[in-house]
Amino acid sequence: MKWLFLFSSMLFSAVAFGQINHVASDTVASAERTVSDQDGNEYPVKMMRDGKKWLARNLAIVVDSSFCYDFQQRNCDRHGRLYTWEGAKEGCLQLGNGEWRLPTREEWLEMIRKTTAHHNESKEQPFTAYQLMVEGGESRLGISLSGNRYVDHTFYLLNQSGFYWSASVTSQGYANHFIFMNLDQSMTSLSLEPSGLAYSVRCIKD
Repeated sequence: MKWLFLFSSMLFSAVAFGQINHVASDTVASAERTVSDQDGNEYPVKMMRDGKKWLARNLAIVVDSSFCYDFQQRNCDRHGRLYTWEGAKEGCLQLGNGEWRLPTREEWLEMIRKTTAHHNESKEQPFTAYQLMVEGGESRLGISLSGNRYVDHTFYLLNQSGFYWSASVTSQGYANHFIFMNLDQSMTSLSLEPSGLAYSVRCIKD
């Protein structure tokens, strides 16, 4: 029942907030091709069409309030760690010399719009944002369907959906995030009370 409630909420949110499928950019080679964290994890870096550098792999640095899916190290090795919202911000700041950060909702949207616009410029059958962003997609950002840790501290939806924090909060204190759903190959954005939730993280650098 909890899984059905979560999944129903996601589908409602996709309708309520609007799927971002045919919105507007790509990735080009970056002078800074990788960055490493203090745990020895190495991340490919992509300069996206928004002019910012994005991690092309999920964050995996160990911080308080971060978890491997089902507490299995193999899931961390494959999908990175899942972070609380506060842990996500802390994790990004520990990359490099503190110049990396969690992207805002507006930065996610700008990158997605420009990426999809670039790739769909001359195509009769345009790609959706989901198709471009996930692993194997032309953007090479490699969004992973890494599941989440829900408020009941149970893990859900590995290899079915990817949940990614943004740094933005609403006036009610709800944290924004993006969901990539394999079921209908869509992407949506919504905001929830962050307590107890743990999602994947991508960091950016100006």
